[in-house]
Amino acid sequence: LWYNCICGKHNFRQPHLMLLAMWYHHLQGASSDYKWQQMWDANPQAPINCTLRDMASHRCDSILPTQKWGQEADTTPTSPGQHKQASSRFTSRSLPHTPCSYAPPQSPLHSPTPLPSPPQVLLTCPLPHSLLHLLQLMSTFFYEHRPCPDIDIEVLQHSATFQPMLDTMSFIQALRSTSTTDPVTKLSDNALNRLCNPPNIPLLIDNPGVQHSIFTYLALEHSSQVAYEGVCCSSKHNFMG
Repeated sequence: LWYNCICGKHNFRQPHLMLLAMWYHHLQGASSDYKWQQMWDANPQAPINCTLRDMASHRCDSILPTQKWGQEADTTPTSPGQHKQASSRFTSRSLPHTPCSYAPPQSPLHSPTPLPSPPQVLLTCPLPHSLLHLLQLMSTFFYEHRPCPDIDIEVLQHSATFQPMLDTMSFIQALRSTSTTDPVTKLSDNALNRLCNPPNIPLLIDNPGVQHSIFTYLALEHSSQVAYEGVCCSSKHNFMG
């Protein structure tokens, strides 16, 4: 069972947990009756035995000179009224030497304001051995680094048989040889969309621009006199002047 100790000589005057025997030792070294009463009120569940009664009556006589110097530094200045109240409390808690039976001390006339219960301090001890063991296990792990596969695109393209595979390999081959200086990079989004998704219906060529393009193509490919005259007529019609 752990007890809260609020003595001012340990843990930078912060509440700290300790076992019963050590708490008795700190209680015996209290610098004043008021401090003794505060330490006792913080642990009302602590058992009272004959040793504690003797400690309360002979505490001041058993303090060494070297201990008194530290106790004087821990003593807080109090008013004369507080000294009188502390003396009355010390007298009220002085128990006679009777058989060891628990008897709660009589409450004084002006009982001090009960102190708030100190926060529970969780005692967590580090586990260096477990951490060291975990680091040793992590150092024994070997991560496999597989090399990149060596794939010959040319051989894979020639081995394709079905049409979807042929189309896919042609697209991969085109990506392999592409660059940022290709004319296709200058096409607009609409033109790229029409190239990727061509229309499935016959195109309407009954407009002057399309006819001019057709006549120009035929004139350049076949060197036809009829096509040449068609290009001249189309140019006069579409490009006036």
